[in-house]
Amino acid sequence: RFCAQRHGPMSDKMPRYEALPIVRLLVDERLLAPDAYVFWAGGEPTLLPDFDESLELMMLYGQTRNEVATNATILSQAILRNLAPDGRLSLKTSIDCGTRDTFKRLKRADLFDQVWEHLAIYARTGGAVGAKYIISIDNIDRVELDGFVGHARRAGIQQAHVHMDHNMPAADIQEAHIAAAAYLYRKLLSSGITTACGVHSTGSM
Repeated sequence: RFCAQRHGPMSDKMPRYEALPIVRLLVDERLLAPDAYVFWAGGEPTLLPDFDESLELMMLYGQTRNEVATNATILSQAILRNLAPDGRLSLKTSIDCGTRDTFKRLKRADLFDQVWEHLAIYARTGGAVGAKYIISIDNIDRVELDGFVGHARRAGIQQAHVHMDHNMPAADIQEAHIAAAAYLYRKLLSSGITTACGVHSTGSM
């Protein structure tokens, strides 16, 4: 659990549950519309042992559209098999920086290169793969913004999201933050990457 604005206080404890029985119930009882939109989020769904099977089952149900919010540290074979230009599966990853050192400080893991490598593999499917940049207090230097754009281009990312950190009080948002968001937005667009501000969902673009 890391999405505080959606799920309340953050916790370091990994909730223990199985997703597959829930998905089977939804499918077997036909509790979802055939064109339902399913959002896999709330933490890191690819850590669930039954995530791949759960996603595959949901993709087989009608014409559901699925979106996965993932940190991309794990290369999910189910995501890789189902990503396609038809848009029924999309994913997004919040990078929030453009350098390895800042990634280590923000994410507390030295996995910057691995994440971009996985995103590049996902992007080669032609599916909707989005990279997100949350503007916060310590990631508005041009080296971070330019680095993010450069890595996104090299990875073949076609969609990007730029928005302010929801945890920042409005009074703390300065002109420098707005200028950074505007700079990043323009640079992504000029690089041929479809970009939206304040949009969380890759599937909504």
